[in-house]
Amino acid sequence: PENTLFAIEKSLELGVDAVEIDVQLTYDNVLVLYHPADLSDKTDGNGAVSSHRWEYIKTLDAAYHFKSARTYPYRGKGLKIPTLQEVLEAFPATTFIVDLKMLPPEPLVYALIDTLSDDDCRRLIFYSTQKEHLELLREYKPSWDLFETRDATRMRLLELNQSHESYVPYTSSWMGFELVRKMTVMES
Repeated sequence: PENTLFAIEKSLELGVDAVEIDVQLTYDNVLVLYHPADLSDKTDGNGAVSSHRWEYIKTLDAAYHFKSARTYPYRGKGLKIPTLQEVLEAFPATTFIVDLKMLPPEPLVYALIDTLSDDDCRRLIFYSTQKEHLELLREYKPSWDLFETRDATRMRLLELNQSHESYVPYTSSWMGFELVRKMTVMES
């Protein structure tokens, strides 16, 4: 089950270089790992993470809907939604790609800035499909590692395609390439 301590542990056992995690903010400003918009997608709860306090979130079964071969092998096994702090403490030598998941971006970004030290961020790389998250982080924490925006990466791919070159200059160290993305290019 994704975004659990168990899943991170299993990923590290496979020898990965970094682990991607998804971060949202609870109603009472606790940074937690969870991907979908609604808790009912993965847990035995419901509603947005941001509409609940940590006291409720920490009671949920993070593996409730995880299915394998028609069974729910981890349901009721104690897998919970962890906080970002728990994850950083449990895996102190691990590099994490932190995917920022909730809108509006300000509460989440401000909570990251208030919670994380620059030392914590030496092993964190921030990503979001929403450029607003990255723009705010770049404004307030320019020393933190950030992916370039999806739009910038798509433009790079388009420029490579149109120029027939094998290289396009870039300013970011981190880019997220989607495995499959249908694009329509229209000239104006």
